[in-house]
Amino acid sequence: MPLSCKYSLPDTAELLQHCRQAGDICRYCWVELLIRSPEYFDQCPCKQDFTPLDWIELLAHHPEWRCYCDCQSFDVHDWWWLLFRQKFFIEHCRCWDDFTPSEWLVLLLVYPFLIDRCRITADFTPQQRQHLLSRRPQLANWF
Repeated sequence: MPLSCKYSLPDTAELLQHCRQAGDICRYCWVELLIRSPEYFDQCPCKQDFTPLDWIELLAHHPEWRCYCDCQSFDVHDWWWLLFRQKFFIEHCRCWDDFTPSEWLVLLLVYPFLIDRCRITADFTPQQRQHLLSRRPQLANWF
């Protein structure tokens, strides 16, 4: 779900006009515009002000912009949200050991092939295990 500005501008042309008028004041509008129309990326005056959540939203739609983003500023929860949204970043993540059992549960439901990176399967509650295995029975050998 895109971040939304207080201005609901469903038309891309209207959104572009608003972004140009607002400049760097309305970065949420720019994020929404860039999701819809990546060709305006170079015109965005507020890229340096994007928060990790802004970048996650953008990278979920345009992973090729990774080179413009300082992913080093992402905390473990930012990485979790980015991975949940965009599997392109699986190879770039360096915080596998920092995810909680609840975060791992969601990741494994979405990407069961990540089970070999999960070192905390013993920390899953019985309810988490049961929930995961009811949806991903192929992971039973890991528990």
